[in-house]
Amino acid sequence: MQKQVIAKNAEAGYKTALKIEQQAKEAGISLDKDAMRRLEKIKSRYIEAAKKAEFQKFQSDQAHKTNKQKAEAFRSGATAAAKKQ
Repeated sequence: MQKQVIAKNAEAGYKTALKIEQQAKEAGISLDKDAMRRLEKIKSRYIEAAKKAEFQKFQSDQAHKTNKQKAEAFRSGATAAAKKQ
């Protein structure tokens, strides 16, 4: 759950940074090098956080799937052993 919140916050921050950049372009304002650098740092942090959250979710899903398969194999093995007796 916490990972989803982090990903949502990252997405919202990234969209805000893109919106600021777009508004500056539309208004004909050119951001100085420092402002652009800060904006790029913000965007890259949010992109990185979103990628990490997505990867952690993938790992969690894979672990869940593996555990489910192990449990099914155990149950089917236990059932087969019970049938033999």
